[in-house]
Amino acid sequence: MTNKEIIQRLEELREDILSKNGRMFFFVSDTAGVPMASVEQIYKMAKLIQDEGYKVIMVHEKDKFIGVESWMGAEYSSIKHISIGSMNNSEEYKITGADTFFIPELFSDLIKKLHETKLPSDTVVICQSHTFIFKYLNAGETWSQYDVENVITTSNKMKLFLQEYQPTKNVFVVNPVISDDFNPEENALPQKPIISIISRVPDDIERVAKLFYQKYPMYSWISFRTLGSMKKSEFARALKESCLSVWIDDFATFGTFPLESMKSGVPCIIKIPDMIPEWAENFTQEGITLSDNAIYVPNVLAIPDYIAKFMEAWLLNDVPETLYQNMKAAPAIYTEENFVSQAKKTFEAIIEGKLSKLEQTIQKYQEENEQ
Repeated sequence: MTNKEIIQRLEELREDILSKNGRMFFFVSDTAGVPMASVEQIYKMAKLIQDEGYKVIMVHEKDKFIGVESWMGAEYSSIKHISIGSMNNSEEYKITGADTFFIPELFSDLIKKLHETKLPSDTVVICQSHTFIFKYLNAGETWSQYDVENVITTSNKMKLFLQEYQPTKNVFVVNPVISDDFNPEENALPQKPIISIISRVPDDIERVAKLFYQKYPMYSWISFRTLGSMKKSEFARALKESCLSVWIDDFATFGTFPLESMKSGVPCIIKIPDMIPEWAENFTQEGITLSDNAIYVPNVLAIPDYIAKFMEAWLLNDVPETLYQNMKAAPAIYTEENFVSQAKKTFEAIIEGKLSKLEQTIQKYQEENEQ
């Protein structure tokens, strides 16, 4: 192929990108109908850029896929979905330089495979958990080794972590949304003696409940509730009925559930995770301290005692009003408007970077052609 032909191909590719003919492939896990904040975030980003006119395709591992319709609705499940297997040897899904793959950090092995196949597309990592970054990477391996220049993450704190442990050209922050479904309702009925509890490890839920009832049998009439496969509105309604929530997730990086609880007006007992979320920290002249917007505990075994102390105060109408006031500030930052603004700027920057690299390549061949 001559330089002139290469330049023509590259210019056609540039036109495809500008015309939004390039496809955006978002890889997602199948949650089997169980709500998962990390998957919800990916779908929201995918839907946003589809609404901007881009061709979006959700890619899942297996042919059988339950999807998100039961808890996110048809507007998200109706986005085009394909399995990885159906992409193989398919002319319809032949990858071009106008295409972009968005891959969660959990699929780092797939990032390496895409690099090995030398596809002309770009790869963007969506990093939502510090725990899974190195699950499929060897010691010393980085995404940048596999031509990853762009990473999207959920908080500024996670951005700093990535810059230290997975340095790439760009790290963009797109905060999750804490839905207005969690706003307290006017003239709502009083909260019930129900404790809503969520844990990444299901056994922890049973352990906390059994320890609590064993040590405090006088509170056997208090119920624990796990919030399972519900639509966001139903989830929010169930949470707002509770007088207290409990969150256990050592692997979390952002932590949407405590913020949803705070926005609902429900105090939250938080088992301090390995990475303390940015909204859980106060920065003072003396240093960094835990915020006073929740009840923070050091380990799971301490949770039953803190539940008992809270329930005693709640029954006596003696929970400090300052706790309820302090709960309001953290979730107020994470609005739909904030998400849309950050996401649009992020995708615009990624496309601009793609075009900039292409322009440099075209210029290089044009200079060679003139010699």
